[in-house]
This record gives sequence, structure tokens and C-alpha cells, in this order.
Amino acid sequence: MWIIQEFAPKLYEIDPSINIKICGLNSSDIKLKHELICENVTFLGRVSDQELKDLFISSRLFLSPIILGSGIKMKVLEASSYGCPIFCTPESISGLDYLTDLVNSCDRNDVDIFVKEMIDIFYNHDELLKQSKKILNKLYDMQNISNNYFN
Repeated sequence: MWIIQEFAPKLYEIDPSINIKICGLNSSDIKLKHELICENVTFLGRVSDQELKDLFISSRLFLSPIILGSGIKMKVLEASSYGCPIFCTPESISGLDYLTDLVNSCDRNDVDIFVKEMIDIFYNHDELLKQSKKILNKLYDMQNISNNYFN
């Protein structure tokens, strides 16, 4: 798991105050397989729909470091539906063309660059707010909806 073995330790070296919360059915199994896990990683396991909604609303940033897979990334869609700012790999938004210009993305080939760019966004309150507003306006603005779907 790249996020546990490479990303989290680098992030912790630079800023141990940033916490990574991992939720999902298999997150408990992942925790058992990795003996050395940084203090900045919390495994939540399976969460209810309400808990997931609360996480999206309360999180400063949604991180999606996906590099493989096909189809639409549902958690990216879900994060965007709450206006949660997103930092991701280009693969995470593949097929979600409307998000390309709205979110910050970075290849994860170089973990140092990925961490640096994520931290730059994480602490840029104005950029996070701007991204959140852009996402919500794109998704829920009636003029955008009519232009995209009725023309």
C-alpha cells in the first residue's frame, strides 16, 4: 500500500500534525498486515453512510492517490458532491472531465513532490475554499446544468 509505506511516512517527517483517515471494508485487514504504521494514519474500517458524509464535510482535503483501475471513481464523485476539496492523481479523475480544471492533481511517481504539492494545497485555505466553491457551482448551478444537459 503506497499510502502507508511511502506517502504517510514522508508526510509525517514534514508535518506530523496532518492526519490521514482511511475507511472502507478492507482497511482493518490492511492495518493487520503492516506492522509499522505512522502515527498520522488512522484506520476507521467500515463506516456508516452518515459517518462517511460527516467525514467528507469535516475533512480539509480528500486524497485519492489511485494509479490503476477502470471506471468512475465513486469516492471522488462522492467527495465532489459535498464540495470537499480534492487532491488526487490524474487517474483518479479519469472519466470525470468536469473535475479536471477544478481539482489539484499530481503524478505520484515521485513521493517527495506528491507530498510537497499536497501540503502546499492543504495549508492554502483560500485555494481550498476556491476549489470547493468551484466544484459546488459546477455541480449545482442551474445555468451550468442547463448549458451542459439541454443544449
